[in-house]
Amino acid sequence: MFGLGLPAALSTVPDALVPPFMKWSGTAITYVAKDAAIFGVELNQLTRAFATIFLYPMRFLQDLLTMGITVGGVVLPPLPWLSVVLAAALFGARLGGWKLAVLVASALLYALLFGLWQPTMLTLASVLVSVLVGTVTGTLLGITVYRHPALEKVMTPVYDNMQTVPVFAYLVPILYLFGFGPV
Repeated sequence: MFGLGLPAALSTVPDALVPPFMKWSGTAITYVAKDAAIFGVELNQLTRAFATIFLYPMRFLQDLLTMGITVGGVVLPPLPWLSVVLAAALFGARLGGWKLAVLVASALLYALLFGLWQPTMLTLASVLVSVLVGTVTGTLLGITVYRHPALEKVMTPVYDNMQTVPVFAYLVPILYLFGFGPV
């Protein structure tokens, strides 16, 4: 119907007219991950150093929640599951009332009863450190942008653009830069 009777050259998009976006983006990501440098230090080394720094508090929380910690030669056991469930439920009650407390307690008891306690605590430790780092970074960035109006003009389009990008779209570059692991 549409395009019937037209020559093939007019009914299909020629490859020469399609920009090689995949090649360009792949080249850009490879450059940032392997060759880009700030003050002579490769970006890859900087991001791995930050990941190593954040690894220490996360490992501490993971050990505190799952395996126990050693303080001055004394081995302290991990936090009891009942304490973690009650603390999380009380926190949920404080933030959102009894319904949130029941939801949080139910989710943690589910993880406990189905043998998922240790992976759940590892995830909880990762989330706690990530939220803390994100909150501090976002607050400092927000204060800096507020105090420097020129930065606001630069950062507003960046913020707008970041809000439209799905989380999983930048997961691969983040893994590429920071590495795969607990951080």
